[in-house]
Amino acid sequence: MKFSGRVTSADDVPLARGTVAIVGPAGVVGRGVVSAGKFSLSAEPSAVWGLTIDDRPVACLVASFDEAGVDLGEIVLFSQGAPMALFHAKGGLVFGAPLSLMTGARALGAAAAPAAAPLPTKAGVTFGKLVGDVALQLGALPSTKTGFSLQDAKVSIKGVPTTTEGAVGLEFPSEGVAATGIGLSELAFTLKPRESTTETQPTTKPTIAVPDLTSYTRDLAARKLQQVGLLVDTVAQAVRTPNDVGRILQQSPAGGALVPVGTVVRLFVGKRGAF
Repeated sequence: MKFSGRVTSADDVPLARGTVAIVGPAGVVGRGVVSAGKFSLSAEPSAVWGLTIDDRPVACLVASFDEAGVDLGEIVLFSQGAPMALFHAKGGLVFGAPLSLMTGARALGAAAAPAAAPLPTKAGVTFGKLVGDVALQLGALPSTKTGFSLQDAKVSIKGVPTTTEGAVGLEFPSEGVAATGIGLSELAFTLKPRESTTETQPTTKPTIAVPDLTSYTRDLAARKLQQVGLLVDTVAQAVRTPNDVGRILQQSPAGGALVPVGTVVRLFVGKRGAF
């Protein structure tokens, strides 16, 4: 996909020379140069992308979209970062914004989506799955040296309310219903990025010695493991001796082994059975 645009300073002087990049969740996906106030580059961005000029984040809007590519219109650079809540940049500061956004002199049309296969008029979507899928995608967006980082993400969808396996869900309406808006409900939620845990949580779980549970009853062995923060899994094993019934014959990991808290310890419990 081809991206193009124009870049000027606040005093309407075209940027003589600079570097431009399209940045996605995994980093830079396309690079180009600004020359005499114009740039053009090729990139295949993901659903979430941004623009940098000279490695500094700028806010951009799609001025037009057609088979030839995406036109980002005119961008005005600032000498110092300006806070803009509409753009996800580190510290909320961007170093450029569309001219029309600053002056209100030009209204930017919405980008037209490329032709695609028609979607079914009905598709069940549970609210829980929707939130989970979006959260997974947004959680994959890292802060990069380009200056981009995810802030609060507000998500809003409209559809016909339904119940799917006891959960609140939506059905995407037909074109006629969507055009009128009659009978549609809106689900809106905010997702917040996970805060850095490098200083508040250790990188590895604390370890603990597994107690030796041989000959313990199953219930007593389970309590011992739970008391020290370990999990229990039991497997029945046939025995000949009546005294071994209901008691621990062996375990894995073995007694004395050092394992992280939360490790599952498998207990082999004697059970009367034929050989």
